[in-house]
Amino acid sequence: MDAAVRPHLLAANNVFLGPINFLILPLPEGWEVRNGISRPEVDSTEHWAGAAWARGRAYYLLVHPARRLGLELWLEAAPGTAALPPDATRLRLQAHEEDGAYRFSERQLGLLGRRREPQLELRLNCPHTKRRITLTLSGPCAPEEWQQLLAAFATLRCH
Repeated sequence: MDAAVRPHLLAANNVFLGPINFLILPLPEGWEVRNGISRPEVDSTEHWAGAAWARGRAYYLLVHPARRLGLELWLEAAPGTAALPPDATRLRLQAHEEDGAYRFSERQLGLLGRRREPQLELRLNCPHTKRRITLTLSGPCAPEEWQQLLAAFATLRCH
C-alpha cells in the first residue's frame, strides 16, 4: 500500500472462534477507525487463505482528529453476488479481480428531514469468499476529503 495509506482490519472477535474478518480498509494517513454504537454481527463465515471472513453487518466511525472530521461507516457483507448499479462510477480495485462501483448521494436527517448529509456508497463482489460487500459512509466532508478516501479505497482488500 502507498506510504500515505494505512490498512485497517475490520473484524469481529469471538471468544471461541477467534477473529472473524470483514475486510481490510485502507485509509489516508491521519484517519482512524473507532467502534460504532453496536458490535459487529456475524451471520456466517467463509474460510479463505487461512482466515475466516464474515457475512454480516458492522458499524464503525472513521475519524480524523486533527481535522475534527467524523464519518459513519455502515458495512454489510451478504452471501452471493449482485450486479453493480448501472448508474454508479466504476472503481478499479488493485488487489481484486473485479472492479467495485461507487456513487454519491444525500441522506436526510432529523424528524422532518430538513438537514441533508453527503453519503458515499461503495459496492463490490468477492468471488473467493462468495460475498457482496457494501460500504456506506456518511457525514460532513469536503469534496477533496471524499476524493482522498476514494483513492485509498482503490487498495481495499476483501479477502
